Amino acid sequence: MKESNYNFFIEKKNKNGIIAYNSFTSAMVEMTMEEFVEFEQAKINGYNSLKQDVFEVLKKNGFIIEEDYNEIEAIECGMLKAKYSNDNLILTIASTEDCNFRCIYCYEKDSINSKYMDLQTADNIILFIKNRIKHLDSLSITWYGGEPLLNLESIKYISENVIKMCFENNVIYSASMITNGYLLNAKNLDTLISCNIKLIQVTIDGDKETHDQRRFLVGGGSTFDTIIRNLSLIENYNISVYLRINVDKNNFHAVEDVTRAISKINRSKKIKCYLGKVSNSSGCYKDKECFTIEDFSLKNFTFNINHYTNISHMYPNIKNVACGGECINTYVIGSDGAVYKCWEDIGRSEYSVGNINKDIYFYNKANLSYLLNNPTNNSVCRVCRYLPLCMGGCLKRDKGYSACAEIKYTIEAVINEIFDYHFE
Repeated sequence: MKESNYNFFIEKKNKNGIIAYNSFTSAMVEMTMEEFVEFEQAKINGYNSLKQDVFEVLKKNGFIIEEDYNEIEAIECGMLKAKYSNDNLILTIASTEDCNFRCIYCYEKDSINSKYMDLQTADNIILFIKNRIKHLDSLSITWYGGEPLLNLESIKYISENVIKMCFENNVIYSASMITNGYLLNAKNLDTLISCNIKLIQVTIDGDKETHDQRRFLVGGGSTFDTIIRNLSLIENYNISVYLRINVDKNNFHAVEDVTRAISKINRSKKIKCYLGKVSNSSGCYKDKECFTIEDFSLKNFTFNINHYTNISHMYPNIKNVACGGECINTYVIGSDGAVYKCWEDIGRSEYSVGNINKDIYFYNKANLSYLLNNPTNNSVCRVCRYLPLCMGGCLKRDKGYSACAEIKYTIEAVINEIFDYHFE
């Protein structure tokens, strides 16, 4: 037997024991200080010297493994299985690339155009799904833009056909939307319900003054009051909202203004606030205005502790791939039918892997760069205990993103808080 390469031994806050955590198995086990000392000695004396019950628990949860077990190969196997599975089709569809906002940090702001999806493209998306539906267990669509609500007709048309198709073929269907919230009025909410859209993401960046300086209409008009008024309608709908607060050094002071404003309209707790890190993606913003990933991680942890009694949503679970773009059955479709692997590439022809109105090119350079990405071959990632939690990080790490996961900087605090909630 040998020790796993992915063990963490974290001292409990009260100093009276150890929380053992394994990033490959996602297991968490409590150890007394005596058991931890015996474990350390067993590295020399052999793991069979451990008490039988301790040995069995550590073996079962992957803290000690067979001598010939190769964890890197197991991680790579899980990654390949996830990448090349055809059971689930995951699509992000931009109904338009036009937007009624001009956010100061938007990575699309230099590529925004007035393209709206036409009937031919909508029909070919439906055909694309139809040709695969017999082999699917599930289909997931995220409606995107630009601002997707500017072209709700295309969303309605595609949704009606796809919902019917999934029902007839016993395929699980789910849909969500990322919207700036300005057009999220009662009429449009009714339409989203008819399209089976049960989850939406909306962004507010601070109090009215701060938000309106960052996320304003084309021409400079205010947006804060309209978004808040629209979100107040959520009480009447079977829809959940992830309320994203994009933060950098200029607006972090206004985070609590957002949570206070939301608390006044969130009686049924359908709106969940969370922080998003503003990054200088594609040169769209200034690095000096952005938090480092370490600074953001610490601020995000504090935010969650202050706003949620249970932070189990932060528990570090294993990931098989860094992002869905690495999977063979995940695509982003622009309003003109151009197909990409990442939604940040919409409108950039050099990153297109084909067009829904023509063909998708499997051996396209952009497609292969995602499918063949393998962090187990990276000399740094290969020996990192956090590899199962981030799988090498965002492939756009050379464009302003950090490759490392946030949990790298907060793992001890997160594990302690979750352990205390469930077991203390």
